[in-house]
Amino acid sequence: MHDFLARFLPEAFIDGAIAIIVIAGGLIFVTQNVNILRILGKLLNVISNLFNKLMGRRVKDFNTKILRSAYLNKETLEYRVVREFEDLIMNLDLHKDGVSVAGLMFFMAVSALILTLGLNSLFSLGALIAIGYVAIFIILFIMFKLVSLTNLERREEMIMDAVDFLVSDIKGGVFNAMMRYEHSFNPDIRPYFSECIDDIRNKGASFEEAMLKLNAALGITFTDFAYKSIIYEAKADDGLEDLFSSIIETNRNRRNLRYINNIEFNNLKLEFLGSMGLIAAYIVYSVMTDEWTMNFLSSNNFGKFLIILDVIIIAAVLAFITNIKAKSL
Repeated sequence: MHDFLARFLPEAFIDGAIAIIVIAGGLIFVTQNVNILRILGKLLNVISNLFNKLMGRRVKDFNTKILRSAYLNKETLEYRVVREFEDLIMNLDLHKDGVSVAGLMFFMAVSALILTLGLNSLFSLGALIAIGYVAIFIILFIMFKLVSLTNLERREEMIMDAVDFLVSDIKGGVFNAMMRYEHSFNPDIRPYFSECIDDIRNKGASFEEAMLKLNAALGITFTDFAYKSIIYEAKADDGLEDLFSSIIETNRNRRNLRYINNIEFNNLKLEFLGSMGLIAAYIVYSVMTDEWTMNFLSSNNFGKFLIILDVIIIAAVLAFITNIKAKSL
């Protein structure tokens, strides 16, 4: 592809255009990752359904095998990798669509292979193609991580809003409050509450069993409320409403901290992207004006390796600061 374009356009112009496209793509991803999340979820759902029809049994068996192996050896790298992919699936809410750890790994591996082949057609990576594949796989994982952490923060806000609804009308009982406010919860988490209500009303589950199941689905943000609700419903004592008073205050403090963190992070992100943009602009300028730099970066294997390494470092730094921002407070 690169050689074909070189017949009609100057080499420096092609390299500069490719660099600009890559930078613009990165900026779009960072600024529009919530929208990308929706597209990503739909894409993964379609691919997962298609893949399950073709190789569903094999993937299920492989997924069971790696999960069993990982959880039997919790001190190993394998366990940490599996936990990372499980967190991605949970944060992206993909588990309800049946996306498994093995399925997500396969999707990322195939996507990385396709992108690597495309990159090789542009830059002729040669002996660096294996390094390029690993780099693209890492970058894909980091992109998933960034989007999942953004979704985690949004999901945390939904759960706090739901808890505030329930605590405001707790005197009639937690279960009754859940039924009253079921349709007031955010649509993204409403099915979990509906399932909890259905488990109690129609499936014979105890309140404790249903609440523990709901807590497993909603995560740590819901845990304090879940366990206090179990105590409250078990004792049915009107004097226990004070159990929940600290939850409202905790949620208020968490929102304030999130607000402050978002301001600081946005400033940090702008500084980082600005610095990255200046560096990228200088590289593009150097490539377009200096023949030695152009040849070094486009034709020399070591130059190509440095470009791959730089991209990994930039993605890793952005993922690291986003990871700090999106940690549960």
